[in-house]
Amino acid sequence: MEKALIIIGVCAALIIGAGYLVVYAKNKGFNLGGAVKAADAITGAVNSAFDTIKPFLPAHPAVSIIEAILGLAETGVNSAERLYKTATIDAEQRQAEATDFVLNALTAAGVEVTPEIKKVIDGAIVGAVELLPKTHDENGNIIK
Repeated sequence: MEKALIIIGVCAALIIGAGYLVVYAKNKGFNLGGAVKAADAITGAVNSAFDTIKPFLPAHPAVSIIEAILGLAETGVNSAERLYKTATIDAEQRQAEATDFVLNALTAAGVEVTPEIKKVIDGAIVGAVELLPKTHDENGNIIK
């Protein structure tokens, strides 16, 4: 049981780290092609490893919560992006909107949001944002 929790923690940390790696590279002006490929490779490897060991893990609430957070983050990010595109919210409000969606869903499900869960939520949202289709090219022009 302890080994399973360690593996789950490492997988979550790698996914969160990959998301922050992409954001860091983007903020520093690095060519994101290599960073996105590296983050994608890390995330793919972690997902494969997790999928491989998942059948052998005992039923544990942490596994279900992490899976739920990943799904909720994707839904929240997509919803926030749609609200932005329809001019319902500003660009700066998208992350807060996605975070609120995940937090409200977890609270409604009776999940206590601890600081550790908040870190997983933040990382999952960053990862979900990176999965959105690109709307601008490297020069800031809108892609049609």
